[in-house]
This record gives sequence, structure tokens and C-alpha cells, in this order.
Amino acid sequence: MGYRGVGGIGGHHFNITFNEQGHPILEGRSTWGTAVSYDGQAKDEVRYRFIWRLDLEKEDGKEDGKEDRKWDGKENGKEDEKWDIEVHIPVKAGLAFKVKLATYDTCKAEYREKVNEFLVYRPTVQLNGLGLDNSNKSIAPDSETLTPKERPVYIKARNFGNGLFGAVDLVIDVNTKLKQARKRFFEPT
Repeated sequence: MGYRGVGGIGGHHFNITFNEQGHPILEGRSTWGTAVSYDGQAKDEVRYRFIWRLDLEKEDGKEDGKEDRKWDGKENGKEDEKWDIEVHIPVKAGLAFKVKLATYDTCKAEYREKVNEFLVYRPTVQLNGLGLDNSNKSIAPDSETLTPKERPVYIKARNFGNGLFGAVDLVIDVNTKLKQARKRFFEPT
């Protein structure tokens, strides 16, 4: 994307590919760092050599201990809600790219077949310098101590409830897609 002398943009900044399970991912490749935001969340969480899942599911937004359920396609005529995903190239560049994932409701079998074929042959295709490839190398080994820029990135899916001293939210790890509860403490009055 960049050329020698352009600050903040790497020549090969990121890849959009699939992980070994066939889920779409974005791999940060630049030494300048990359951030991916979901509905504006985590846009300042710059990471180096990090993997973001692009197919995270949104929760239905129910709160206050009501029934916990996910969107199941259509509800009252509404389509699944999707995260508004953007790739941010920070520092001096200040660039952002929107990512739109296609839905394959009418041809799921064919889509899965094509993804599996892609994973078997692991081609490298250059798309205007964005570097669409399928090299799924482990980026951050689990055994190393993580710096603040290597720690997991969590986005808030919804609020579970509030108490006198804090609130509990359902959060999603953007790398592993694992859902966890996070407690936020309120400032003492």
C-alpha cells in the first residue's frame, strides 16, 4: 500500500484471509500497527502482528437479566444485525477501510466448498497491494508475556446489568471470538 518514505503505511500492511476453520480474518502485518473497530469500538487498540475475526456475531441487545439469546436470522422482519467493521491504519496516515462481509444464505454449500478449496491450495493473490493471502501462521505465541499492545482486544456486545459499585458486560475477544463477562467498577463518589 505504501512506498518508501510514506510514514505510517507499510508496503504489506494487512491480509484478509481465512483461518483454518474457514472463518474470515484480518492479519495485521505492518510494523506501524493496525486496528480494527466494531461499531467504533476498539479503533484505538493498535496491535502489531495480530489477528482479528471478521465474522463476530452481535447479541440482540436485551438487557437487565432478560432472556439471553442471539439473533437467529430474522426477528419481526429484521435481518441479522452486523457489526460495522473498519480497518484503521493509524499514526500519520489516518486511513480507514470499511469491511463488508457478504452473506451466502442461498448458497452456503457452494461457499463452504470454495473456502475449503482455498484452504487446501493456500494461494497468494495480490489485490491492488492489499495482499490477500492464506498464510495462517501463528502471530503471537501463547507462552510469551504480552505487552499492552499484544493483549487481547475485547468489544462490548451488551450490558448484563448494573449494581451499586459497577456494571457487568458481555464482551467478545476479537481474536478468538470467545465471549466473557467483564466487570467495570464505577468511580467512588
